[in-house]
Amino acid sequence: MENNKTVPEMLREAADTYEERNKVYGDTYKKHGTVMQSLFPDGVSLDCDDDHNRFGVLTMIVGKLTRYAQNFNKGGHYDSLHDLSVYATMLNELDAELNRRESEANVQFTGTRYNDNPQRRVSDNED
Repeated sequence: MENNKTVPEMLREAADTYEERNKVYGDTYKKHGTVMQSLFPDGVSLDCDDDHNRFGVLTMIVGKLTRYAQNFNKGGHYDSLHDLSVYATMLNELDAELNRRESEANVQFTGTRYNDNPQRRVSDNED
């Protein structure tokens, strides 16, 4: 699909989208940091691709959850719940893959570090 729009036209469309979505979701993006801080009061360590992948999906879950909460007293928000279930299933898959690789490598995950080597991470490319 070719885009023949000018930058000002695209920015006006983006502003229209923002205003439309903001009517439904409010300023939930301004609450995201507070929610993440409450989930990780001691911070979070992202040391490898797996950590970043899992955290990225968790961040999407939090975004959908805050959007749903914004509409809770209005009967909820179907799209946010639907997306939330998809992201939760994606996170489940990532966790299962990580746990499978750890099990195959006989490495146990304890908290934020592996007990045989604090820096060890298992990847699909490991022999």
